[in-house]
Amino acid sequence: MAAANGTEIWVSSAYAGTQPTDKTIYLATTDFGMPDEQTWYAMYRTEDTLVTYYCGSVISWHFEGLLVMSKGTTLNPADEAAVKQVIADLGFTQDQLCTTKPETCPAAAPAEYF
Repeated sequence: MAAANGTEIWVSSAYAGTQPTDKTIYLATTDFGMPDEQTWYAMYRTEDTLVTYYCGSVISWHFEGLLVMSKGTTLNPADEAAVKQVIADLGFTQDQLCTTKPETCPAAAPAEYF
């Protein structure tokens, strides 16, 4: 996160959680004095690919999204159709998705975040 003086800072939080099912994790913490609750769902998993859906709230603000993670720099072609189906089933469209690039992560990021 960029601080007001332009430097980068890393804010840490202590989450407490439960695992209601083998594919669901519930997390809660207080960030900057505000209660933060999140539920994460494992929607699809293979040796190479993981798709998670998350939703939660901070006070009256609701958020949701999904992460598609791959062990490689590209999605395994064998997983592509299933991943697209999960994304469609969740109601997300391609124009709502973005791609992050590991090479754009700040060099000063603490190793425990990766």
